[in-house]
Amino acid sequence: MGDRRLDGTVVHRGATAPATGATRLRLNLVEALAQVIDRESEEQALACMDSARHLRLLTGSQLDALARRTHGRGRSLIAESSKLAESGIETLVRVRLRR
Repeated sequence: MGDRRLDGTVVHRGATAPATGATRLRLNLVEALAQVIDRESEEQALACMDSARHLRLLTGSQLDALARRTHGRGRSLIAESSKLAESGIETLVRVRLRR
């Protein structure tokens, strides 16, 4: 998943553009969400996407880019995400009640 350092931080690696000294640990929101979709549970991925959508941090074109960046699971999670959820707990309750 990542390399744990002595100070407790974890450096994650993914299919990102080559990093420079200034950007080595920075990801844009689409890439960060794509990594969450690839590496975390469906509930955690949905909570992250719901939060980004509720806070209006994702535009329609960014959602399209995220859908292109992810596989089938990611696309279904994007479709299931909601901009109405005001908290991660609300997302978890919604997801668990549907299943």
